[in-house]
Amino acid sequence: MIIDGLKFTENPSGNKSVVTFNRTVFENLKILIDSFEVGVIHDVSFDDGPTTKMYTEPLTFSKSGTGYSLSFILTDVPEKDIEANHFKEVRPLVNDVLQTASADVAKKYVSFLDQWAPGVKYKKGQRIGYNGTPYTVESDHTAASGQTPDKTPLLYDDLTKEKKAEPWDEKKTYNKGDLAIARGIMFVSKIDNNKGNEPGFGSAWDYKK
Repeated sequence: MIIDGLKFTENPSGNKSVVTFNRTVFENLKILIDSFEVGVIHDVSFDDGPTTKMYTEPLTFSKSGTGYSLSFILTDVPEKDIEANHFKEVRPLVNDVLQTASADVAKKYVSFLDQWAPGVKYKKGQRIGYNGTPYTVESDHTAASGQTPDKTPLLYDDLTKEKKAEPWDEKKTYNKGDLAIARGIMFVSKIDNNKGNEPGFGSAWDYKK
């Protein structure tokens, strides 16, 4: 049996597997002792089956004439727990992608955004989620209890709200997602601090579809 790329001796028993690992030097077991904690899900590959995920249960440690032995029990993991673990693993990656994605995409995957919480320091332009809605932080600040994104529009911009388009003003500074009309065509800003970039020229604007 292969667990996280390492080979172990496995004795199956129902939905559990008793696993042993031997080393002649104690230090070689340190990494294993640290990694196999209760509740940790590991990749497990069997010769006669597909790779699965399993929980570790409390391990035992013993010394013999030939060295040291580490034994622990692996149990089957419910599918819902596997999905939750995958969500935890990919969430930071998706959160990064959503920082520059369209408002529609941010709304669809809002659960992957960092969720608003009091006491957290937020940066201008950062996208976060609150009650299923994506918001853009309007200025650097530390979130205060009671000042939730839905109640403080000066601090948070609701990405799901329809934005109004006005004639483009070369002296105005636009942020990502802002709309402007130039030559009768509606454009959407692709960047923050967008000033003096005439819509339709360069890469600062895109046509509003």
